[in-house]
Amino acid sequence: MNEPVPQSGGEAEWLDRCRAGDPGALAALYERHVDRVYRLVRRLVGDPARAEDVVHDVFVKVFEGIGRFEGRSNLETWIRRIAVHAAIDVRRARAPVTGEDLDSIPERRTVDPGDRLAQGELGLLLEEALACLSDRLRECLVLRETEGLSYQEIADALGTNVGTVMSRLHRARQEVRQFLKKHGILGPRSRLEDG
Repeated sequence: MNEPVPQSGGEAEWLDRCRAGDPGALAALYERHVDRVYRLVRRLVGDPARAEDVVHDVFVKVFEGIGRFEGRSNLETWIRRIAVHAAIDVRRARAPVTGEDLDSIPERRTVDPGDRLAQGELGLLLEEALACLSDRLRECLVLRETEGLSYQEIADALGTNVGTVMSRLHRARQEVRQFLKKHGILGPRSRLEDG
């Protein structure tokens, strides 16, 4: 059985106040985590307005469930897990994908990568590439590359095993690399190599 994660004296007291429903402590909890949750959810669902709705739902679940938080993981991990599952639920509930994939996006003219970066187009292309990934591939890639989670943490958050996470990450990186090559951003080797 997992033992509670030790909390510092101040944090343990703060968590007790949250569990008791102290509005100030709950507001502090929200302020402490909302930006990170929004960034994660935004990358997973792709739409800023939808992300705001999901973040709202996440914190409703957090506030309702804080009394059941047992400390078997740290609070941030627990909130992240709620956010990931909420984002997954929203993505799966939306209208079915129409078959657009990485290969169906039209070619763009080749431009010097430095020029694209200066114009901010690289960021937009990465967003497009992420949007074209399947939900499962996107979830793994975002959790690894933007949230910095370990393979085990990703597996725990998604309810799968490390081997599956590694496989999905490999495929996601391949598809993003292929997308960026198609749009003249990457040469034969890149930082997106597995590892």
